[in-house]
Amino acid sequence: MNGTVKTVESKKKYGFIRAEDGKDYFFHKDDFLGFWQDLVVDYQNGSSIIKVEFVADNTPKGLRASNVNRLDWPNQANG
Repeated sequence: MNGTVKTVESKKKYGFIRAEDGKDYFFHKDDFLGFWQDLVVDYQNGSSIIKVEFVADNTPKGLRASNVNRLDWPNQANG
């Protein structure tokens, strides 16, 4: 599934992705495929749209994103 990063709580290492289906999916730092620090920096610097793809899971605690991969890489060619 594709979506955009909605919020990032860098100190608590989690946030939410707004998916194409209009729902919000929780994520944890460990759900990201190797770009957590870049995400935090870009988010804090005001990047309004950070596009990602992920696996959508429906857990007992609610909707969750796993295997999150970034689709756009500002200032880098092909990530």
